Amino acid sequence: YEDNFDGWDGTYQGNPLPNTDYWFLIKIKPINKQLTGHFTLKR
Repeated sequence: YEDNFDGWDGTYQGNPLPNTDYWFLIKIKPINKQLTGHFTLKR
């Protein structure tokens, strides 16, 4: 992660994703921690 990241445009491999709920899991290996959460994509 870099703090100059402009955000995400709601696409995957150049294709727009559908409006729905998405869940995520982030593994931070150096400190052996996991973060989970969800968001709703609305256009």
